[in-house]
Amino acid sequence: FTPEAAQALSATGERFKARLNAIGERQGVPVQTTGVGSILCMHFQSAPIHEPDDTGHTPAAARALFHLEMLARGFYLARRGFIARCR
Repeated sequence: FTPEAAQALSATGERFKARLNAIGERQGVPVQTTGVGSILCMHFQSAPIHEPDDTGHTPAAARALFHLEMLARGFYLARRGFIARCR
């Protein structure tokens, strides 16, 4: 794992985050993806997120449904919405 590999992984994660946010916006879904580099988190809310306390608007049921749907589709992520982009 070289500095170049870390930079490439971070850049890939940032592009992935931007794509997820664009899809949510285009589809009119109240979802925001936050994070840095390859460590991301999904928040099912339309209220702006500027600090950790702002994520309290995300319904627990939405996170649970998203988690189960992603598992059913073969994607593993944390139940609370954390995603680690690996490739």
